[in-house]
Amino acid sequence: MGFGSLSSNGIKVLAVFFKEVGLAAVVAVLINFSIEAFNRKRHDKEKHELIETINQTHQDQRDAQIKAVNGRIFQTVYERNIPHEFFKAIEEQMLRSRFIRLSSDFDLEITEIAAPSSP
Repeated sequence: MGFGSLSSNGIKVLAVFFKEVGLAAVVAVLINFSIEAFNRKRHDKEKHELIETINQTHQDQRDAQIKAVNGRIFQTVYERNIPHEFFKAIEEQMLRSRFIRLSSDFDLEITEIAAPSSP
């Protein structure tokens, strides 16, 4: 049984069937591409927001660690030579206040120290 043995009504039914299947396939492809583009944009936006949130969290943690280290360095170096009451006043008025230093820039130069020559 092949296409040659189909009646004209059978051929019309097959033609309509394939026409509808083709139209449904075109509509499905268009919908798929439009939904995919929308989802891609949404996922990219969410990815960038997540990355920004993670970076901000890590920056806050780094800032807190740097602040703690700086406070310990100052306290270790200067508390030995300054009376405790005076150091406490400096710490409260300068180190713990937020209006004096909001950001800092440091220029470090590291040079090799020559080994002492043998006599």
